[in-house]
Amino acid sequence: METYNESMSNPNAMDGYHNFIGNVDDIKPFLILLSKNRDSHILDESNFDCALESLGGESETVQVHRFGHWACVWFEYILIDPKDKKAVIIAEGIESALSDYPVLNDSDYSDRCFNDICEYWVNMSLSERIEYCKDNDTSIFSARFESIPELVYDDLSQCDSFY
Repeated sequence: METYNESMSNPNAMDGYHNFIGNVDDIKPFLILLSKNRDSHILDESNFDCALESLGGESETVQVHRFGHWACVWFEYILIDPKDKKAVIIAEGIESALSDYPVLNDSDYSDRCFNDICEYWVNMSLSERIEYCKDNDTSIFSARFESIPELVYDDLSQCDSFY
């Protein structure tokens, strides 16, 4: 994990602390575990939230620092006080797990993917739904229902835009 503190010239390669959404005086030499931004995919969001939950949420020793950013509007870091040995051990376990397999919690990630695909289906126009049904050899009358036909769901779940 990289160390994050006020002596760093920038919190990332492109920005200064003037974009920090918080009190710069509160910045201590913490360890950076994970980050996410407005453009993060479902996997990044799942890993970030599950890691924060594994650490017991935000506290004096586990913090989420938020920054405004000119390119991605905002980004966040999970930071850990190196004095909190329990949190550091958990964070090292998270880093180790992610180095072997990119998903921290399969169930959370799967649920998020399913919900995102369902939301996409619900927000589609009827004509878009009909096209998906036609393309997947499914009755076009299935397009009228809130539930996604199985073959259409399988097709949508292969789209990179959801992950």
